[in-house]
Amino acid sequence: MEPFNIEENSRVNNDHLKIIRQGIDTWNRWRRNNPEIKPDLSGAKLKGADLRRVDLRSANLRGAFLIRANFKEANLSRADLSNTDLFLAVFRQTNISHIDLTNANLTAANFSEASLSGANLNGADLWGAKFIKANLCNADFSSANLGIANFSQAQLRKANFSTANFLSRVPGSHPNFSGADIRGANFSGAIVVADLSRADLRGASFQGTVLCADLTDANLGGANLRRATLYAHLQGVNRWAKLIRANLQGADISDADFRRAEFCNTIMPDGSMNNKDC
Repeated sequence: MEPFNIEENSRVNNDHLKIIRQGIDTWNRWRRNNPEIKPDLSGAKLKGADLRRVDLRSANLRGAFLIRANFKEANLSRADLSNTDLFLAVFRQTNISHIDLTNANLTAANFSEASLSGANLNGADLWGAKFIKANLCNADFSSANLGIANFSQAQLRKANFSTANFLSRVPGSHPNFSGADIRGANFSGAIVVADLSRADLRGASFQGTVLCADLTDANLGGANLRRATLYAHLQGVNRWAKLIRANLQGADISDADFRRAEFCNTIMPDGSMNNKDC
């Protein structure tokens, strides 16, 4: 990885560009000495840049070209990265809470173990991105393309997935939320085709959702499934929900359509056991 591959760009603040070209230590020292300045690197071309441990809090990187950039252990909290190209970028163990990633290209980016609480990912392309064990509580994924993103064991409490796109371009592939904590999240109105096995979905809202997910061993206690449909013909394939060993105790299933859904050792809202498909 190149230390700095920053091309000239007329939109970038030249003074700020000169400072970051001098290296991370110089940049971070400048940030400490000038806490009132919000850096402007909008439109910068930082392809492959090594930006580990950089201080970019509240920085403006709108529209920047950040392919393969490495932000490991950096601080980008409240930074504006809307409309950026972050293909294959690395954000492992990075603080990017309340970051703006609206309409960003996050294809195959790595956010494992990063803190993205309160992040805005509205309209972002997350195809193949990794969010393993990341903190995404209160994050907004509305209208985002989740493709085959991996959210296994992530913290997603009260995240918003309303209008998010869960359908993959690759038949048989889908987002992975296995073992994730998704309590209180909002999936209302979405078409959810995903691996939600072993996920904690207590109190989550699937109202009016098309829910054709693998919910094996999932906890849906107290979830809102009003008017949800657990079967659909999507992308030329019949799909249905798998509720094997799932816990639906206390869930609201008013007017939900459970036709073709799989039940085996499934705890129903009233506490009874459904073994229809054992």
